[in-house]
Amino acid sequence: MIYQIDNKTYKDNKVDCHLHTSLTDGCQPIEEVVEQAKKNRLKKVIITDHNSFHDPERIKKLNKKDIIVEQGVEIWTSFRDENFHLLGYGLDVYDKKLKNALQPAIEEKNRIAKEVLRKYEVLGIKMPSFEEIRVGSYRGINHYEKAYVGTKDIAMARHIVHGIDFEEAVCECGDKKYTGVDTPIIKVRSDFRHMGTLDAIKLVQGAGGKAVIAHPGFIFYNSENSEEENWGSLAEMFDVCNDNGLDGVEVVSLWHKKEFSYDFFEELKAKTSNKKIERHKKLIYDILTGLQLLTRGSDHHGICKEDFQMDKLLDY
Repeated sequence: MIYQIDNKTYKDNKVDCHLHTSLTDGCQPIEEVVEQAKKNRLKKVIITDHNSFHDPERIKKLNKKDIIVEQGVEIWTSFRDENFHLLGYGLDVYDKKLKNALQPAIEEKNRIAKEVLRKYEVLGIKMPSFEEIRVGSYRGINHYEKAYVGTKDIAMARHIVHGIDFEEAVCECGDKKYTGVDTPIIKVRSDFRHMGTLDAIKLVQGAGGKAVIAHPGFIFYNSENSEEENWGSLAEMFDVCNDNGLDGVEVVSLWHKKEFSYDFFEELKAKTSNKKIERHKKLIYDILTGLQLLTRGSDHHGICKEDFQMDKLLDY
């Protein structure tokens, strides 16, 4: 069972329903994440790594009297060519249809990583192997058990092995253009399309879980569209997903504005002079108030993503 399946869940600051580990793009093994959660006096955490699951037996061992540990999943999805993440809670992690559907995105991540490393080799830059990065052995550790190697994992290896600034290395790997620095920019083409958001909702529910839209405010950080267009995209996505059985939304998130206490409800209630935006916000607000599951989550990644730490959400 998920902790408090009702519309008050998102107000409980002793619960964090969205955390990542080194299995995917976090930088701490799950045991360290749980220990940090206990130090922060959290009483419930849900691990939501990307398209991947920890061994359920490992999760069981982490459950203690002072903390409940569960795992869900965060799925990369696409709606009308916009990227949205969908959280799945309370699902059967052994469900074969679910695991098979999540695997192609993992395989694409690993394909890109191997191609980036091959291009480094062509440039004459000696890098740890794919497997050494995957398990962390190049840095003297072997507890990572990563489901995939991302470009930021390669950037970290470049930083550690060659002393290159991490942000520079991230851009060097093709994540974004790093202007003003004379370094090779490695680009790997990918035409991969993530599964549709509606398909992901059905997939989660088919595995016995609850489907929850992650950090809706994320769209404002990753879109070149106008604010009005972004609110319109959000409203359409909420409307269609709600008609297709959406269970909930992550209301409190560090992706949302601090001026509204990271609470998406508060941002929806803030008035604007743009009538179209107001209509979009009202539609979303009305949908939110009718959902059975509203959650909160820090999107914790550890020190590799300093703006997303579990302790930053404790006072909200």
